[in-house]
Amino acid sequence: MNSIYKKKKVLIPATFLVVLIAFRMLLPMILLHQANKYLSEFSPTYYLHMEDLDLSIIRGAYRFEEVTGKLKGDEKTFLSIKSVDVSIAWREVFRGRIVTDIVTDKLDFLFLKDMSKLSSPKEEAKDVKNTLFPVSVDSVDLRRAQIVFEEYPSLDETSRLKIENINGQITNVTPTKKHQVSAFNLSGSLQGSAPTHFIGELNMFKKPLRWDVDVEMKNFDLSKLNPVLIRKLPLTFTKGKLDLYAEAQNDDKGIKGYIKPFITDIDVIANKEHFKGVKHFGIEILTALGNLILRDSKNKTVATYVDFTYNGTFNVNTGQGISKAIENGFSKKIPAGLENKYQLGK
Repeated sequence: MNSIYKKKKVLIPATFLVVLIAFRMLLPMILLHQANKYLSEFSPTYYLHMEDLDLSIIRGAYRFEEVTGKLKGDEKTFLSIKSVDVSIAWREVFRGRIVTDIVTDKLDFLFLKDMSKLSSPKEEAKDVKNTLFPVSVDSVDLRRAQIVFEEYPSLDETSRLKIENINGQITNVTPTKKHQVSAFNLSGSLQGSAPTHFIGELNMFKKPLRWDVDVEMKNFDLSKLNPVLIRKLPLTFTKGKLDLYAEAQNDDKGIKGYIKPFITDIDVIANKEHFKGVKHFGIEILTALGNLILRDSKNKTVATYVDFTYNGTFNVNTGQGISKAIENGFSKKIPAGLENKYQLGK
């Protein structure tokens, strides 16, 4: 009897341990299957799929591998992510909050020409968030992300407008009534040639959602826009560098903001330029006048300041832009940098 009792004392814990290990090994596969089944059916217009899912119980984390998003019907890929790591934000646990941090690596997003292809009811998006991220999210870190803007189906991949190597953080992703404002601070590179910085805030508790954004871009090679511009205008840059500062904010009336471009050593008139109509001819002439008249004789820089609004239609204060350009060329210089004109609550 004693020997049988001793065997049971060893066998029962051992069996339990084996079952626990087997369950731990099978659990990620079970969760992956269920998650992919849900992600393939939740939307009538697109679906998501992940190749692998891994759990780290000790760290309180899980990880999605090779996530892709495709349109239903034409199977066009608009999203790919190498990995998404979701972990408990232990720093917040000691403050009485259970929230997660998310880190994405190599997120590529294709900004479709017709973004309505991705339209889904608000409740669907909320359900996806609750399914994949059941705990409130404190921060999202982007590493090596990229946004590509779709132009035309025939436009090759290398010619598309893109912001590459985006790194940064979005904080307070799941806001509360006490802490309503979420913030983002992101840096990237436009067309691989110009460091670009985005800083902003948004308040999802306001109706409509309120946001503001500051953009700063430096040393952009204008000739890199030629593959995009040539399809819209008979305009090509033979040389030129652009620094750009801009701010925008929305309110009940729409969007308002300004842009401040600084262009150095610009040249846009090429020997084989083709003119297509009065509108295009006017653009060429105005640009040529900018080269000859408005250029700063000391540092060969053209600069201006232009306010804009959007409330269903895009409105630009053209007269102000011309006036400021002339002013910068002959008298009062426009200062480089952001104006800090638009902020939430301001």
